[in-house]
Amino acid sequence: MNEPKQWHWVDWVLFCIYTMWMSVGLFYLFLAPESLHNPPALQTAALNVLCYALPLLFWHPGSVKPGLFALTVLLTSVAAQSYMIYETQEPVSYVIISVLIVGYLGQKRDLLWTFPVFVLLLPATYPLLIHDLEIVNMFDLYAVYFLMFGIGFTLGRIMESNQKMKQLLKENEEQYLLIQNQNNILQQYSQEVERLTILEERDRLARELHDTVGHTFTSVIMGMDAVHYLIQTDPDKAVQRLEVLREVTRNGLQEVRKHIHHLAPDLEEGKLYPQLERIAHAFASHTGTQIAVRQSGPDAELSRHAKLTLIRCLQEALTNAKRHGQAASIDVGLVSSADKVALTVTDNGAGCDEVEYGFGIQSMKERIAALHGELKIYSKRGEGTVLMVTVPAQKG
Repeated sequence: MNEPKQWHWVDWVLFCIYTMWMSVGLFYLFLAPESLHNPPALQTAALNVLCYALPLLFWHPGSVKPGLFALTVLLTSVAAQSYMIYETQEPVSYVIISVLIVGYLGQKRDLLWTFPVFVLLLPATYPLLIHDLEIVNMFDLYAVYFLMFGIGFTLGRIMESNQKMKQLLKENEEQYLLIQNQNNILQQYSQEVERLTILEERDRLARELHDTVGHTFTSVIMGMDAVHYLIQTDPDKAVQRLEVLREVTRNGLQEVRKHIHHLAPDLEEGKLYPQLERIAHAFASHTGTQIAVRQSGPDAELSRHAKLTLIRCLQEALTNAKRHGQAASIDVGLVSSADKVALTVTDNGAGCDEVEYGFGIQSMKERIAALHGELKIYSKRGEGTVLMVTVPAQKG
């Protein structure tokens, strides 16, 4: 199987060693020809070049075919080594570097045949080619081939692991950059939503205040202009017109207060229960829901933040009971003691087997946690929902 890959520094080092090893053998043929009368030097030199070049067809930068490389080494270098051993009757280690490279390039699937052939069978051919080979030399040959193959295979696995780690690091960096970019986009989107929300709320308040205050002051100014003339001509009618202007002014002031009250509820000391009661009754009248509100226990001292938190919790609980539970009746209870205040909201809505903590409930939970309080929600499908909020009493 063709496994394209780029050469690394280990490949180049092994290539240099492989080239030097084959070159030394070639130079030896011409520097010491007197010892190589059989076989002829030129024949051996040509064989040497073929043994060097043919395996490189399957091991070069950009393309590696481990199986074909090992098979080519077996058919060339091993065959040449066997021929020279037989002719010289010397234990020549002609393919030792090739065995190292076979181990380096080989994958786990290649071990099924490369290890038995190059480590077990190849040394076993020496006694068949050399007469009277000593047993000690046989053990040395097995040790050398096993060591070289093992070093190559271990080096290959180290490089493979290193490449996988680099690839994993690269993928992690890409994922980190992707997440960072997405986070920046979400942050920009959140800021834009916040900006648009603020602008929308500001425009809404501006319109409401403009309609209320502008209409009131316009009416008052025009009425006062008329009164200015009536004082001289018809004082009684001027007094009547002033009464009308006073009522218009009073109604306009109440409208302004209503808008301000919508932004910041009245949180005077000791007035929590009346505020909860007003919110519940207003919700009941607007939605047609039966709501009963009760209080028990003495008034506890609560900070402004604690009161606002309980008010927001009641608003969220009423909204969820009607919107999600379709409740027809709701019971609201406020129980106070010297050290804590508990708000309980019970509805007869649809209920659910598992409460989902959406944005509203999560915000409620965070508000209560900031006060070191506790939020509990009990719900069962068909049996409604019970929400209980407990906050510690403290000085305002």
